[in-house]
Amino acid sequence: KKQRRRVDFLAFHQQSFQGFPSTITLHISQAFHSPMNKEIQIALRRAIYNTCKEPKKETEIRKNAEVKETAVSQENLRKMLSKMAKQKLLLLLKDASTGEMIFHSVPREKVASFQTLNDFDTSIYQIIDQAGDLGITKREMGRKVKKHSKIIDLSLKTLVTKNLIKAVQSIKSKQKVFMLYDLEPNREITGGIWYTENMTFNTKLIMELQSATVNYLVERGHGTTMDILREVKGRGLSSSVELQEQDMKQIMTTLLYDGLIEEAPDSREAEPIYRLMKGVEVTNPFSEIPCSNCPVFADCVPGSDVNPSDCQYLSKWAQKLQW
Repeated sequence: KKQRRRVDFLAFHQQSFQGFPSTITLHISQAFHSPMNKEIQIALRRAIYNTCKEPKKETEIRKNAEVKETAVSQENLRKMLSKMAKQKLLLLLKDASTGEMIFHSVPREKVASFQTLNDFDTSIYQIIDQAGDLGITKREMGRKVKKHSKIIDLSLKTLVTKNLIKAVQSIKSKQKVFMLYDLEPNREITGGIWYTENMTFNTKLIMELQSATVNYLVERGHGTTMDILREVKGRGLSSSVELQEQDMKQIMTTLLYDGLIEEAPDSREAEPIYRLMKGVEVTNPFSEIPCSNCPVFADCVPGSDVNPSDCQYLSKWAQKLQW
């Protein structure tokens, strides 16, 4: 009897509160149901998943407005976090400084791949995730998990095959580092635009940019780094790479050290103005670079039959610079 009255009372209130804000509805449902009914679970799972698209600690998750709206207890929140982690909807990471657990949502398109991973594969992925765009070597992983390298190799092969991670050759350590598949490697790892895909120094690009810079100053008399960068991009000289202001500043620095350009007296501290060094003839070697008139310029690539290292014309030109 009492049970029937309770059900009738709940049904009456569910009808009475239709159209009210979802917060009120959830509070009422929570008051008369088991700790978490299906509706609350769905709302909480969605709220947690959305909140953790960027890594979050449990305290940060609890403060989220969407999570707070479900009005669940701390115990039920932890139960849901644990359940989602087991379902591979969330990854568990650890804050290196505090040791606190951090939760990170698995992208929806990758959930199926994650659900086929064993616990060790998942732990390797989590270590790689924490390494960010600098990546991590296999040796460093071994120190963290304290497992034989062959076991780590199997996990890495699985993760690479599923396009969850990738290996990138590091200019800095001369070793392969592993990072998440969708991450763009840090310039500290790849060497930025100054290195080719084969990890060889991109001499050809540097010479092109140096030549373009000197030619710009010959024509215009002076200019800032941004002036020259806009000119270079406008002429399509950097179409093969993503040239940034910091790259152009490095080119300006090399020309300063080589005594070909100088800062103008009226330079602003925030944005220096450059001009040709006094005494440098307008017909300087950079304006005579053979690459500008070379008939096979488009095919000149380091490591190929036609390459800058074996070019006799480029060697003769470079001797004029006395570098």
